[in-house]
Formats: sequence, structure tokens, C-alpha cells
Amino acid sequence: MSNYEVIQAGRGHLGITFRHHFRPINPCQSGEITVPHCMQIGMDRHGFDCSGLVVASLCQVLGMQPAAWPMEHRHVRQLQQLTTTDDPEPGDALVYWPRWPTERAQHIGIFVAKKQVIHASGIDGQVEEGPVENDEDFGKIEVIPHAVLLGIGERAVQAATASA
Repeated sequence: MSNYEVIQAGRGHLGITFRHHFRPINPCQSGEITVPHCMQIGMDRHGFDCSGLVVASLCQVLGMQPAAWPMEHRHVRQLQQLTTTDDPEPGDALVYWPRWPTERAQHIGIFVAKKQVIHASGIDGQVEEGPVENDEDFGKIEVIPHAVLLGIGERAVQAATASA
């Protein structure tokens, strides 16, 4: 599986509505934990949140349903633990950290090229490709290599196959 397959999968969702999966209710404490509801909302053609778009795109490449993705890697706040300071390659995920003091990442998208990211924009209300709005407001941007993310999904597929 190539990094360009991740980009193509992300592009297949362009124009789909942005959807918070934890509003109006917030069972996952804004991404601190993952509950079954998180695996059903914000990860499909009814609407994407930022991490749901990344996960759904990876799942498409892997031929798996987003609900089968490991729950412990559903939210940007969980995925942030996988970041590196490496230079991004196309298909990698970019994690955006707010400028204000916090331990939590704020946004995630699929890196295409310099200033070109496929992401579910809460500001514009849809999945789009281009610069992340107000990216200068973020204190740092880190990378999750696409190979790491695809490896998480591949292990989930193997575990499901072994238990079947």
C-alpha cells in the first residue's frame, strides 16, 4: 500500500460535511476516551470530524470498515502519541498543536504537499484540500508517518482474521 493511496482515499471524501461526533453530547470527553459511539459518528459519508477523516481514509486503503479500527487510536488526542518531528511525506498525517499552553493536539489531516492538506474543516464545514485555516495559530505541527498508521490498521485486520 502506498502513501498515494492514502491521499486518493482522502480526496474521495472532498466536499463531505464536517461533523463533530461529540456534539451535542460528549460521551468521549472531547476525545480523551473512546466509546462505541465514537466509532459510528464522524467517520463516514454522513460527515467527518478531522480524525475520523484520517481513520476512514486509512481504512479504505486497507479494505476495512472504520468501526473495525482500534478504538485506542480513534481521536487526534490519542493519535498524537505517535507523532515524530520528521519531515512529512505525502500521505502522512499532520498533527496541529495549539499555540496556547496545552498537552493536547487540536487538529489532524493528510499531508499532500507544502501547505496542501486534506482535512475536515470545522471552520469551512467540509472536507477540503488546501492550507489549514489559521495554521499560523498553531504552535507546532508534527508528523505521524503513513506507514505507522497503516501498520495499526493491518494489525487490526490480522487480529480480526485470527479470531474469526
